[in-house]
Amino acid sequence: ERANGTTRYEFYPFYQGSTTVSAINKALSDYQHYYNHYRPHDGIGLETPMAYYQQLAHTTWLFPICSESGQCVYYISTIV
Repeated sequence: ERANGTTRYEFYPFYQGSTTVSAINKALSDYQHYYNHYRPHDGIGLETPMAYYQQLAHTTWLFPICSESGQCVYYISTIV
């Protein structure tokens, strides 16, 4: 929900376009593209979300799934 809060404080107070739904939706779409592709984010080391995703895109992750008895199997996942 971080994106919603950021939109509330960074987009709406500065929006000066038409107040029609279609105009606001277009402007929000443009802002979301900026937010994901150009705006650095503190929580991911001042990377953009898209740059961060691209770094993870071909990383293989091992997720252990363990039973109560302690026996584990590992689920292998790659973000594509």
